[in-house]
Amino acid sequence: MTDANNARVSRAAAACALAFHALGGLLAALMDRFPSSLDELQHLSFIRAMGMRPRVLPNYDDLRVLAGPAGGFTNAPNYLNHPSLYYMLMAPLDRLTGGSVLALRLANLGLSLAAVAILLAAGFKVLKGWRERAVFAGALVLFPKLAAVAGLINNDNGALLAVAVAVFGLIAWQRAPSRGAVLVLALGVALCGWTKLTVLLMIGFSVAIAEGLRLWRTRRPAPWTGYVLLGAGLAVAAIPSLANLAAYGRLLHHSDVFTVPAGERAQLSPLQYLWLFARYMAEKWAALEPTDLIQQLGLYLVLGLAAVSVRLGLARVIRPGEDADEDAGWRVATAMILATLPVLATHVWFGWRTFREDGFLEMAQMRYYYGLWPGFALGLALLWLRFPWPSRRRPLTMATGFLLASASFSFWALIMLLKGQTRIG
Repeated sequence: MTDANNARVSRAAAACALAFHALGGLLAALMDRFPSSLDELQHLSFIRAMGMRPRVLPNYDDLRVLAGPAGGFTNAPNYLNHPSLYYMLMAPLDRLTGGSVLALRLANLGLSLAAVAILLAAGFKVLKGWRERAVFAGALVLFPKLAAVAGLINNDNGALLAVAVAVFGLIAWQRAPSRGAVLVLALGVALCGWTKLTVLLMIGFSVAIAEGLRLWRTRRPAPWTGYVLLGAGLAVAAIPSLANLAAYGRLLHHSDVFTVPAGERAQLSPLQYLWLFARYMAEKWAALEPTDLIQQLGLYLVLGLAAVSVRLGLARVIRPGEDADEDAGWRVATAMILATLPVLATHVWFGWRTFREDGFLEMAQMRYYYGLWPGFALGLALLWLRFPWPSRRRPLTMATGFLLASASFSFWALIMLLKGQTRIG
């Protein structure tokens, strides 16, 4: 295939991925009853609070929940503890549209689409053929919870955009450390810190592991100014968490909204809690919960393929190939997949601590891991390109695609529409 045809088919694959994501997000925006189960009323309440009294560093103890989209604030505390950036940016739009829930949902879909477009552009820098680009584009938008959140009022859409900027910068840095690359990376890291602590941890671990792999291979540190700029981005990212530490003694403000009365709390050992956490994570994989056993197979298949991708990625660090851009892609994919381990360990520890303090058992949430999914999608695309068992590549690709699609929001929303059901929730 000529370069022109390769580029044309690659653009078509990207356009199809964006269209699929737009469809899923639009279906969520139109079909999900307000408020959705994903804290949507709390997010809108935070937006309205910032519209009434903007504060870069909010007093979380003062935040309250609205009676409804057209109602006033109640005495119920708002348990959200995210930084203020997303909410302050949404507040003017909320005023401009007269408090329209649909307008805010569509604005969130715009944020999510912009994030996916940036991630596609980043991945295509290290993937050269249209086939691996198509695998990447398809995998990227088939994270089951992605579209379900895209069409809702939710800070995760702002955080996804921050992740996309950071991943774009990380790929650029791994291709060739430069001032331009580190500025984009530092901006992405800073935005992560100002949208959600979880994505800051995910990107932080990913950057550290990827740079470790690059240094292991090249033995050449980047210019010291690059590390200084990256450190500055991290320092800016840390401001909201450090402010919380100073004000509340914790990196995140703690609400007692979900505290379970002592007499009603489950009695679990650490191992029992770990098993329950893992079960909840698997059950929350699909866009619409609970996840059935067939859909869970998609999760297990992705994890297995990701493990193979990491093995090949580490081998590629030791014995690089002829394409430096592909080597950079392997480092980024390997780093983001490996970053799942410390992030998951932190997640489990935080969940166990919350359970011990409050008796709360619902801390396991698979949707948080959209911050690392671009690395999984990139790993799947590179694995497709260098699959060690060629005869199994096609059936595994088809099975993975089918299982991911069957867990997607678009799949189930379209089935509901065919049955005449136009509302979810």
